[in-house]
Amino acid sequence: KLDEFKLNSNQIIEIINKTSHAISNDETRQFLSGIYLQEIEGKLRAVATDGFRLSLIETDLSNNKIEALINGIIVPKKGVTELKKIAEAYPDQLIGISVDESFIYLNANNTYLLAIRLIAKEYLKYQAVIPKKTSFFADIERSAFLNAVRRIKIMANERSNAVKLILKENEMTIAANHPSLGDAQEKINIHYSGKEFEIGFNAKFLIDTLSIFGDEEIRMEFNNELSPVAIKSSKNQNYLCIIMPLKL
Repeated sequence: KLDEFKLNSNQIIEIINKTSHAISNDETRQFLSGIYLQEIEGKLRAVATDGFRLSLIETDLSNNKIEALINGIIVPKKGVTELKKIAEAYPDQLIGISVDESFIYLNANNTYLLAIRLIAKEYLKYQAVIPKKTSFFADIERSAFLNAVRRIKIMANERSNAVKLILKENEMTIAANHPSLGDAQEKINIHYSGKEFEIGFNAKFLIDTLSIFGDEEIRMEFNNELSPVAIKSSKNQNYLCIIMPLKL
């Protein structure tokens, strides 16, 4: 018996665009080398994580209580690429998706298109990484932040890619120092009224994450300089990113 549900091809593209950057490339952790799909409270949740960052999006399902999805399935990276090709070939159309123990099947226009073998492993208990509550937050203009990180990254140490964020009242400084090239820093205005503190990130992970949001305000939520940081959109409540900070 196959469990079938339908997704609009635009939903499929959005899921992939918003999560695929966080898929792991680590061959030894095969269970992380795909997108995890799970039905949660009647919605389809897609998660990707490599242990350093996590991306999660929820989207509406045409019908729910799909058994295979309640336990969750992992679509491998190669399958994700194929899925995106099909969604792009059928713009704004409903794609029928069915799942059994080992495969996910796709059809559009009642034409059978593709079977993708699922990764037969347990996914990470990803909920543990998502902060239940956070102590303070900053609202930041996404494009100003992204451009500043891109410029400062040039001066980051090639090995760690580390950039430092220094938050104080309504201001964030993005800084990096390179052993042979020297220091760089840039200030941007933000909405922030928490305590003054510093936190480090891998600049590449920060850029990958910020690149996914539209031109909007994002909210970064923190507890301290070592615990996972949540990044959300001010407009879109169905989407969440987590980045692990770097020890400075």
